[in-house]
Amino acid sequence: MPDILEDGENRLPGTLRKLLERLNGNFKEMDRQMAELIDLALLGAFHQGRKQCASFKVPM
Repeated sequence: MPDILEDGENRLPGTLRKLLERLNGNFKEMDRQMAELIDLALLGAFHQGRKQCASFKVPM
């Protein structure tokens, strides 16, 4: 996307160029938020698995 926005020969209207810049920023922010949520979900699953393992007793 940055290549398209920086290319002065593509004759994008200024308004479209600004819109694409904003959309690109929005996509980057959503990607960051998704990565954060995935990390939190994985961390939660890890801790839940540890709790289950800790409560598991091997019969003798």
